[in-house]
Amino acid sequence: MTQKVKSDRGVMEDNMGVYANADTLRGDQLSGAGGPERSLSRAAAVCLGLLCALLLAGIIALGFCFTRVNEDKNIKMERGQLQTRYTNLTRERDELKRRLCESGEYGWRRFTSSCYYFSTEKKSWEESRKDCIRRGAYLVIINSREEMEFVHTTTINLGSFWLGLTDNVPPTFYHQWTWVDGTLLDPDKTYWATGEPNLSRFFGPSCVERWLPNQPANRSLADTPCHHNLYYVCEM
Repeated sequence: MTQKVKSDRGVMEDNMGVYANADTLRGDQLSGAGGPERSLSRAAAVCLGLLCALLLAGIIALGFCFTRVNEDKNIKMERGQLQTRYTNLTRERDELKRRLCESGEYGWRRFTSSCYYFSTEKKSWEESRKDCIRRGAYLVIINSREEMEFVHTTTINLGSFWLGLTDNVPPTFYHQWTWVDGTLLDPDKTYWATGEPNLSRFFGPSCVERWLPNQPANRSLADTPCHHNLYYVCEM
């Protein structure tokens, strides 16, 4: 009896050992099988994270572009509004200019499409230029013989008047006469009096006046030192 119990116990222990070995083997197999799956899961998580980061970057870039587009639209809208305002102000200015010329008040007179102011006080050439600018005009620029005739006839009994023509280069043998708008004097539209100009080559920069009332308009201009005080003609 005792021998049989021992034998049965031995068999049971052997069976338990087999089961234990089987469980160990199964655990090892399961552990080995879970390794690659875990790696794949990690790779998938990394890829998902990268995709999320790229998506976030795309959303930020899209938002930035949307903001820029809106800013560009606003800038274009503001530019259009400014252009409209400028156009309206220009029309108002031209209308005021027309009324001022037609009224003949404040010393202004109309000729063709321009308006002219004939001063009643004397200033240097530079001060005359500045006063014309304050009036929204510029020292007169002669563009045609008809315009020269108009200025000459209007000022014939009033003395000498500054024009918007000057020689603003250092004393040299050759000087370039330049209008206040930066254009050079047209050789075919000089209207110099006989012997003029005759000061610039000796005394440096000088300015141009309507000088000889007893001469025809096309022979009535002379140069003189710019610091002299004369009447002046503004144009707008």
